[in-house]
Amino acid sequence: MKLLELRFKNLNSLEGEWLIDFSHAAYEQNGIFAIAGPTGAGKTTLLDAICLALYGRTPRLDSFSKSHNEIMSRQHAECFAELKFQIGQRTYSAAWSQRRARNRVDGNLQQIQRELFDVDSGKLLSSRMAEINQLTADITGLDFERFTRTMLLAQGRFADFLHAKEEERSPILEQITGTRIYSDISIKVHEIKTQEEKKLALLSAGLEGITPLSEDEVSALQASLQQLNYKLQQLNQQQQALRELIQWWEESAKTKQTEEELQRSLRENRAEAASFAPKAAMLALANKSLALIKDYTVLTGLRTTLKNNQDSLQQLAPKLSEATTKRNQTQAAYQKAQALHTQQGELLEQQSQHFKAVRTLDAEIKQQRLLLQNEERNLQQKQAHLKGTEKQLQLEQESYQNLQQSIRCAYQDFEAKGYALVQDPLSADSDELLDRLSHQREILNLKNRSEQLTQELRILETLSELFKNYHHQSAENHRTRQSLEALNESLLSLQTVATQHQKQLQVAEAQLAQAEAEHKLALVQQSLEQHRQDLVDGTPCPLCGALEHPWAEHDSANPAHTQQQLTQAKQAYKTAQETVNHQQQQITQQVADIRALEQRLSDGLTAQQAHLDHLSAKASSLSDLNGDKQSWLHLTDINATADTLGLSEQALSSQKEQQQQQLKQLHTELSDREKMQHRAQEQRIELTQLKVSMSSLQSQLTNHQTSIASSEENLKGIQLTLDASKQSRYALFADHDPDAAEAQLKQKLAQLEQQLSLNRTAKDEAAIHFTQLEQQLENLKHAVHTVSAELNTANNSFQAKLNNSAFADETAFVDACLNETERLNLEHEQRRINERNHLLTEQLKQTTAKLAELAAQQPDAPKELALCKAEWEQVEAQKAELNSMRGRDNEKLRSHFNAVERLAEQKAQIEAQEVITQRWRLLHELIGSADGKKYRNFAQSLTFEFVLHYANQQLAQMSDRYSLCLDPEPGSKLELYVADHYQGGELRSIKNLSGGESFIVSLALALGLSQMVGGKMQLESLFLDEGFGTLDEDSLDIALSSLANLQRGGKTIGIISHVAALKERIATQIQVIPMSGGRSRLEGPGIRAL
Repeated sequence: MKLLELRFKNLNSLEGEWLIDFSHAAYEQNGIFAIAGPTGAGKTTLLDAICLALYGRTPRLDSFSKSHNEIMSRQHAECFAELKFQIGQRTYSAAWSQRRARNRVDGNLQQIQRELFDVDSGKLLSSRMAEINQLTADITGLDFERFTRTMLLAQGRFADFLHAKEEERSPILEQITGTRIYSDISIKVHEIKTQEEKKLALLSAGLEGITPLSEDEVSALQASLQQLNYKLQQLNQQQQALRELIQWWEESAKTKQTEEELQRSLRENRAEAASFAPKAAMLALANKSLALIKDYTVLTGLRTTLKNNQDSLQQLAPKLSEATTKRNQTQAAYQKAQALHTQQGELLEQQSQHFKAVRTLDAEIKQQRLLLQNEERNLQQKQAHLKGTEKQLQLEQESYQNLQQSIRCAYQDFEAKGYALVQDPLSADSDELLDRLSHQREILNLKNRSEQLTQELRILETLSELFKNYHHQSAENHRTRQSLEALNESLLSLQTVATQHQKQLQVAEAQLAQAEAEHKLALVQQSLEQHRQDLVDGTPCPLCGALEHPWAEHDSANPAHTQQQLTQAKQAYKTAQETVNHQQQQITQQVADIRALEQRLSDGLTAQQAHLDHLSAKASSLSDLNGDKQSWLHLTDINATADTLGLSEQALSSQKEQQQQQLKQLHTELSDREKMQHRAQEQRIELTQLKVSMSSLQSQLTNHQTSIASSEENLKGIQLTLDASKQSRYALFADHDPDAAEAQLKQKLAQLEQQLSLNRTAKDEAAIHFTQLEQQLENLKHAVHTVSAELNTANNSFQAKLNNSAFADETAFVDACLNETERLNLEHEQRRINERNHLLTEQLKQTTAKLAELAAQQPDAPKELALCKAEWEQVEAQKAELNSMRGRDNEKLRSHFNAVERLAEQKAQIEAQEVITQRWRLLHELIGSADGKKYRNFAQSLTFEFVLHYANQQLAQMSDRYSLCLDPEPGSKLELYVADHYQGGELRSIKNLSGGESFIVSLALALGLSQMVGGKMQLESLFLDEGFGTLDEDSLDIALSSLANLQRGGKTIGIISHVAALKERIATQIQVIPMSGGRSRLEGPGIRAL
């Protein structure tokens, strides 16, 4: 057995989901690995996870249920353990899990789930709690106790065994090696021996209650029975003679009475026959009329048909006349309506062209009116624009004249002050001075701003870090959403597949029920096969009474074939059931993963919102950040400019007052000069603009006048066209509306068309009705002619047959006829009277003959009937008394023989029980005892010798100095000694061993027990949870060398220890690292946190 992979979640201090791949190259190459970590970190939890997955329990916790779970990590709602292991060439997976309701920490514990899979085939072997442990034991060859003795060597168990006293070592050895069965056998032998002795005592006591009769008593009873039987025989003969005489008297009286009753019934029947005579004559005539009844029925039918046809012919003549009149009227009405409809259609066609011309003129008039209105509106707008342009031109001319006058005055004043119209050097110096002063002020102001910007830059760096965190959390949430969507799609696919598998399961279940029914039917048919073979045609079936047996020739169903079909159906159902269960488990796991991702997404969104709130708070303090950045850049430019000019802040400060004095002197003169120059420039520009504006207004004025003249001409032309169109419209259709006139014509045409349709329908219906009546008239005439001919023929035939009959005429024949029911009733009555007369006559003859026979049998001087009955009752009483006596004697004999038989059986049972009891007594002397000690000590001594043999093999690999042996003193079977080969094989007590020597000997015992308990199972993985802290460096080297030898034998060995020296000597390690809050994490090769 080799462990391949361990996956678990939320066990003790190891929170979260972890995976350990024992097939990792580090474990395969090194063979030995250490599970290291501080005390209490959770090293042994790894072994607990392995035991949980395989057996649902741990060495420290025996059971888990819905009421308690001591291994689930605190503040978590689920835990599980899953182990993949290899047996030979096949791979299996065992899983154990439990969760709380609704995946809440405070939810109730749910039912434990366990599964065992065959990984190679993907088949679920079982999910039932009751059978998984047994299946695991069958597959691995190890139950929980054997597993913890072979693969998981738990803490401190073997040191206790080594140092225990002899009387304490026995139960420990029994627990470790599983030899308790020998104690149970010893106790069971003692119990069975006691039970068998009790059975023997009960059987012996049963002999006292069986007492048969003596031989004299049996002989007396047999003689008494013989005498009683003789007396009963005499009485039976006497009673038989009386019975025959009584029967003769009773039968004679009964026969005489029967004769009288038959004579009376015969007289009554003859009287009834006489009263039935008139009806018999009527029945005779009715029977004679039967020969003519068929012809007469045909004759009366033809007469009735002829009369009906003649009546219909008389009724049809006036109807045909009415139909002719109505046909002519509807034809005339249809022709009139058709003419009116045609006339109205032609009128509408003529007027349509007229209406079209009127509508064309109306459209032209409407368009011309719109053009006229638009042109009038344009003319008004143009006239208004013309007035506005004239007024604006007048204002521009006035402004132009005023501006010319102002410019002339300004030139005169400028020349009077001696100013030139060009910029002089003073202006350039002042500009340079102003620039320098401006730069100085900006430097001083921006220096203060620099400190503020430096602080804000720090905030900006914090804001950048917050942005990074926000984007990182946003990306993580996006990935979680993608995973959640993928899981949801996968869940939908699983649910679809699960629905299909559920349908397949229903089909398999129906097929299984059908196969079971067919198999049961085949078994029933097979059980009846012999009975069917015994059936013979013509012989009644003993079950149903049928004389024909078609199933006797058919082959019966084959139960072997139906059994095969049933097995296949069961297998198909089981496969479908397992598939559905597996699919449901996958869906459950998928739903759990989705819920975990949803919780993870919710936490991520909360964190993202927190980052966003922090960003908003920081961003509010930097609302003017863009302006501050521009100021910072401006500050940099100013500093650069100051460097270029070669001025420092101190130099600028010393020149400031001197430059301000120069500026004050020049400022007034420069300001006046600039104002005058600026004003002159503005006036020149304004004058030029006025010239351009006046020129434009003059051009616009000319354009407006020309456009107005054109619009007036267009207006006149449109008005003339409109007047001409109105005159044409009035001449064509006056003021009438063509749409209304056309609608009126169409409405009238529709009414005429509807009336035409009604007239056409009436005409067609009248014509069809006339044709039908005309055809009916012809048919009736033909039918009357045909039926008349048939009637003459039938009448002649009937009269000829009537003349040859017993009837004088048709009336006599009709009077003689009876209906069939009445005739049959009379025949039945006549037959009954005749048959009864015959039956009574025969019975009377038989009764008379019987009376004559009884009279011939009359005994000589017979006793009276009453006297015979009295004697018969007296004999019957004597027989009853004798039968009672015989019954008592027979019962005594039967009891005697039963007692003899029971006595023989009881003695045989006692002899058999003595053999059984003696066998158990002998076995009890060998191994039996009330406390089981006798056989247990013997078996444990043998087992202990094997343990020491395997332990010495392991101990020899560690050290050649010591070997274990038993106490040579007789009677001490479990006392251990150590042979010191360095001291000439001297025996030493194990109590004198040092701590390191004790550990090495204990380890050898542990490995020996592991090798012994493992049996034929090849154990490729081994875990030691044993204290290595008592070993010095040499002893530790010896122990590790011994374990290395085991590794070279193909084993993978895991050592759980917190000893630092052990960590240095074993390169491959699984580190159990404590964290805050009582939690731990794992590090090492092949380990992943999921």
